[in-house]
Amino acid sequence: NPQTQANLGRIAEIYTAQGRQSEAEPLFRQILSSRETETASSLNALAALCASRNRDAEADSLYKLSISILDKRNLFTAKRAPSSNVEPPSPLLFETVNDYIVLLKRLRRKKEATQLEARVRLMNQHGRKK
Repeated sequence: NPQTQANLGRIAEIYTAQGRQSEAEPLFRQILSSRETETASSLNALAALCASRNRDAEADSLYKLSISILDKRNLFTAKRAPSSNVEPPSPLLFETVNDYIVLLKRLRRKKEATQLEARVRLMNQHGRKK
């Protein structure tokens, strides 16, 4: 809720002004996380729209931007596989990566699509082990 987010921001600012940074920080992080999720969702919707209108270069860049926002721990973009104790990514990140894979296949960028599919399988396996 936008009003809740605004109130959290005010509380965090009050805590900061009072020197209570350790209490303010989690609130600021919660607000940021919420905004990142909203932004990524909007990027995904716009990317899907662009893809449906054959504006593939734009869709490609929007999906990449969304993934970069959501993939804070570089689970999909890192060169190496994640360690076995890493938490699985958010469902929105999985959804974004899967939508991007569909676009990559349509663009005949099979190598990139295959690499992302392998990473999705790996992340799904990690998620089941926990």
